[in-house]
Amino acid sequence: MVPHKPTNGPKLTRAHRTARLHFARSHLNCTQQDWSRVLFSDESKIVLHSNDGRKKVYRRKGERFAQCCFEERVAYGGGSRTVWGGISANGKTQLEVVTGPRLPTLNAERYIRECLGPHVIFLFMHDNAGAHAACIVREYLRDVNITVMDWPARSPDMNPIEHMWDEEKRRVRARQPFAQTMQELKTAIEEEWEMIPQNFIERLIKPMSNVMRAVVDAHGGNTRY
Repeated sequence: MVPHKPTNGPKLTRAHRTARLHFARSHLNCTQQDWSRVLFSDESKIVLHSNDGRKKVYRRKGERFAQCCFEERVAYGGGSRTVWGGISANGKTQLEVVTGPRLPTLNAERYIRECLGPHVIFLFMHDNAGAHAACIVREYLRDVNITVMDWPARSPDMNPIEHMWDEEKRRVRARQPFAQTMQELKTAIEEEWEMIPQNFIERLIKPMSNVMRAVVDAHGGNTRY
């Protein structure tokens, strides 16, 4: 065997595992048509300059400090945008770039005003983040007759939109020229979201039955998804 970095996953308590296992067992018999009625949603943060350390350079001995081997960085990532979106087998929502301060947080009122308000939803999935679970949010969803799935906390592996965010961030990073300002970042985020094809989204949602089975097999633990 050779050493590898451990695979990352959220820390799960016994309560988290129990909730995940219960949810997965309850949805083992859901069909592809059932999952096609679900709008999977979440928010994410996209930074102006990514300092994630994943970029690699090839160099000869003694070239460590050569200019071609440097990557200039902006302190603290240069700012970021909080975004919210939803995907389903029938399409995706408009991407909502949350307005506000330089490093915005999404509270309950803003979640309703900027994310939920503009959209008509058939069966809604969101996680149990504080803004999502607030009483005002639950009341709003009840008032507009939106059915909400009882989604377990700390379960990004069960939400296909996490892979959508990976694709979105990859596309934004790959743009040439790179976004240099917050407005350019906003434009890049919105344009790349619109260009992600529907067949890509369908491929993300298609394995949901396998995801539920994997959670059951892991006794509620983290999965490869």
